[in-house]
Amino acid sequence: MSSATVTGPGLLSRHTLLALALGVPLVSVLALLAPEHADLAIGIAASALVAALLVRGTPLFIVAAVPAVWLGEIVRLAGGALSTADAFLIVGTLAALPRLEMRDRGVRSALLLIAGFEAVQLVALVHSLTPYAGQEWLHRLLLLGGGLMIGAALTLSGRLAAALRLFIAGGVVIALLSIAFAAATRFAPAYPLLNKNYAGDLLAAAVLLALLAPREVVALGRLRVPAVLLLAAGLAATQSRGAVLGLGCGVVVYALFRRRFDALSVLLVLGTVVGIGLFAVLFSGQAAVEQQQQFGALFYRQQDVQQAMDAWQLSPLIGVGIRFWESGLYALQGDPHNVLALTLAESGLIGVLAFVVMLAGVAALCIRARTQIAVLALALLAARFVHGLFDIYWVHGSLALPWIVAGAAITRPRPSPARASAGATDAAAHSRPRHGSSVPAGWPPDARHTDAHERAPRGSASAAARGPLPQAR
Repeated sequence: MSSATVTGPGLLSRHTLLALALGVPLVSVLALLAPEHADLAIGIAASALVAALLVRGTPLFIVAAVPAVWLGEIVRLAGGALSTADAFLIVGTLAALPRLEMRDRGVRSALLLIAGFEAVQLVALVHSLTPYAGQEWLHRLLLLGGGLMIGAALTLSGRLAAALRLFIAGGVVIALLSIAFAAATRFAPAYPLLNKNYAGDLLAAAVLLALLAPREVVALGRLRVPAVLLLAAGLAATQSRGAVLGLGCGVVVYALFRRRFDALSVLLVLGTVVGIGLFAVLFSGQAAVEQQQQFGALFYRQQDVQQAMDAWQLSPLIGVGIRFWESGLYALQGDPHNVLALTLAESGLIGVLAFVVMLAGVAALCIRARTQIAVLALALLAARFVHGLFDIYWVHGSLALPWIVAGAAITRPRPSPARASAGATDAAAHSRPRHGSSVPAGWPPDARHTDAHERAPRGSASAAARGPLPQAR
């Protein structure tokens, strides 16, 4: 496969890669040396990147939204607050809109599921209308719908591989900073320019991508194992327990839904179950200690969940409103760090039902796609949900990334003009799939026929990644 096929024509020039290789560490060092000016350092980096994108063309705005999820710093502008990741997500969504194929059934169904959830959230917004609630409603629409559209546009433009590689490269930088921070502070929880849980969640996603992504999508070659080990070490340095638990659940989901019950699947499930069991024992032991001492992060989060449930009982059906704690009328003073308790309190039983239907519907679309990247998207969504049971769920970049990958997975790629014309010419002669073909009947001809120089040997990694997953026997 040529580099043009993977990254698109002129997408990542040597000058662009050199600027990223030098600019990201430089900005990181500046922010570490002068933490009081971290906003300024990240703002300068974002401005320089936007200027480069304007020169290179609008398609790069879509690609840039993926690695930009690492820029979680909040910038105060005109009395408001906006994260750098959200800013790139807004611009990427606007650039992706003209490139969407609304005739694609998967994209259309996913957007309808998101619209249904947002409609129910709108009831909670009207029930308790405040500026904070309106801003949060729009923010959630951006994270879900915007992320899905960006992922779909990446698949249609053939630039998904470049975006994911840049995300993993950013994860390697954050992992190195996390390890250095932990070593300098005698293994205290690392805060590598980000909140430790935010960094931990994204590092867990980077581990899943580097470890499980199809090799023709993320072709790391011999760097795959070192990258996975480095990302895992960075995750351990953050000491984000929710992210570790989410990573374990994501691995189990991938092993169960990959439709290939071999030794690798059994090993993944058994290893992860043992790890989760040990984690649960340590977690419950610390929770008991904090409950006895009436102090600690777990103790306070249990209190927050109970206060959220008390607020829900005041209006069980439609809840008490989005970000209801901002009014100061309730005992809860912030997010309860549990997405189910939060949704119950904000939008009641109908809100939880809409949330579950949305997640289950998108998961079903990923399962129906029957590709490795779709199963990976399912694992990322599951990991983020599990982490959201112990931490804040609606967080800019860490929530947008799984939906970007999900949007890319459920979108059917656009065939190249050469292969489309060849498939149209041979459609009558090859209306039936060849004996033993791994592509179901009904797929476009270009999915069943490849040129001699593009055809991968049977059983190769690239052939397995392109085709649907084999059925369990």
